[in-house]
Amino acid sequence: MQARVPLSKAASFPVTVGVALLAVAATLFYWSGRNVTPMFMQERAFFAEPWRLLTSALLHGDIFHLVFNVYWLWVFGTLLEAELGAAWLVGLMVTFAVLSGSAQFAVGTGGIGLSGIGYGLWGFLCGAQRRDPRFADAMDRKTVQLFAAWFVLCIGLTWAKIWQIGNVAHGVGALAGLVASVALTGAESKPRQLPKAAGWLGVAVLLGVCLLFATSLRPMVNRDADAGLEVGQRAYQALTTEHNSEAIALFERALKLSPSEPTLWFNLGIAYQREQRMADARRAYQRAAQLKPGDAMYRETAAMIPEGTR
Repeated sequence: MQARVPLSKAASFPVTVGVALLAVAATLFYWSGRNVTPMFMQERAFFAEPWRLLTSALLHGDIFHLVFNVYWLWVFGTLLEAELGAAWLVGLMVTFAVLSGSAQFAVGTGGIGLSGIGYGLWGFLCGAQRRDPRFADAMDRKTVQLFAAWFVLCIGLTWAKIWQIGNVAHGVGALAGLVASVALTGAESKPRQLPKAAGWLGVAVLLGVCLLFATSLRPMVNRDADAGLEVGQRAYQALTTEHNSEAIALFERALKLSPSEPTLWFNLGIAYQREQRMADARRAYQRAAQLKPGDAMYRETAAMIPEGTR
């Protein structure tokens, strides 16, 4: 692997240093107990608050998480910033953040940290060293093995419920890096290499697929029990502020992710009732009572609306 850049050269790498400093600052702000809710990933990132796709990558859960990610950001980022330039590195980081964050949100409740970007840069260098002489010695075997072993270990830790890790973000980040390396490196004159156009097409397809599964197809792939509750919290906020139509839309969306959560059904019934959709309210109350038969309030509320009410 090429010699790692000393910190004394930091001024020559404004993008790498800037992202690292933003991550440190955002994480310390988070650890201080201040409200960073607008920075976390949630459904609104795809419709109204796209910055969440980037800001969620800046936050970290503990010191190991932060140090590991910032260290490898420096190692990989400086190399790519030197060879590709600051603008391309920004583009790669944004792409990897969006792809890895969307993929993780599609199957879970969203994640935090620069890991998706780190695996994206790693994947890019793994692919680029086979296509472009500038990166011929960019990645040594130990580094490749370290990231591969860490990927497998993280899956094991998550499966054992020891440490919840964004493994999908890692995997999609690495895949995105490999595909992006085809788009940005190599020579079109070499017939055995995939043309750069294939790389650009691959990035576009991957982006489209991740965004699709993170939005309209999320109920099909998401099996995280907390995913519906996350949307349900926003629905409850709309309900308490009398935004009943918005609450209904959010509760219905939440129930696609968590259809067996009685509280969501009960609150949906309240929203329906406020909108004079009494038959729908009765069905929602009844469903809540069926899911939690021991709750007298649920049964009594359902019984208050006569059958046949429209």
